[in-house]
Amino acid sequence: MITARPAGIGGLVKRMTTAKIASLGIPRSAVLCGTLLQTASHAAIAGKKVENAERALLLFPEDRFVFLGDSG
Repeated sequence: MITARPAGIGGLVKRMTTAKIASLGIPRSAVLCGTLLQTASHAAIAGKKVENAERALLLFPEDRFVFLGDSG
């Protein structure tokens, strides 16, 4: 999952997101998050999502990706 959402204190939000994805039947997932500073504007959020998408393509070149949009 690619998001600009901060990982949370101690990675709590990231762990909760991973657990939610697992509850939907997807046991293995990578959650690439942002930081609180990167949520200051829509442009900052969009920039972080693009950065995380580029990281995912480099980290998992053998995988296929489906991008679903949201308000960000």
